[in-house]
Amino acid sequence: MFTNYIAPSPYGWLGVVTVLFFSLAWQGTLMASDYWLAYETSAKRAASFNPSLFIEIYAIIAAVSFVLIFLRIILVTVMGLKTTQIFFRQMLHSILHAPMTFFDTTPSGRILSRASTDQTNVDIFIPFFMNVTVAMYITLLSIIIITCQYTWPTAIFLIPLGWLNIWYRGYYLATSRELTAARFHHKSTCDSPFL
Repeated sequence: MFTNYIAPSPYGWLGVVTVLFFSLAWQGTLMASDYWLAYETSAKRAASFNPSLFIEIYAIIAAVSFVLIFLRIILVTVMGLKTTQIFFRQMLHSILHAPMTFFDTTPSGRILSRASTDQTNVDIFIPFFMNVTVAMYITLLSIIIITCQYTWPTAIFLIPLGWLNIWYRGYYLATSRELTAARFHHKSTCDSPFL
């Protein structure tokens, strides 16, 4: 689904790579702040602890993190807006060039409802979920890296947990698709006498 969303975008895969770069850099700053906190507050550094230096570097890392996440959000929003405009033009072109039999058999309320629902999904939900998905996967990757770095024996459990995740995700997606289809089928049969 996301490839169908990204392909017509004017930024294409370059935009995706740029979003991934900003996401990785942002996660790197979060990890850097954790490492800086652990390094400066360790027992062997207690004698030479300088609070002003500690706060200055921590503030610099936080400012860089803010700039990176801000740029990522702006880029995702602009990419979503440009892609949405392309999809809207294509949808409007399809509706305006549909044969008259389509308008004779399909009520205008159903056309408007479907068009507005689809446009809302493309406008709001796809960019939001894409942004959240990228952030969560990169956060998961950083958690795995830090966990393997400090408690490497836990890496043994990553393979079974990964397999279990893939199995549950497949089971959940199949069930979710069936429930969504049943909901729309039930909704259309209930609404059809009123349309």
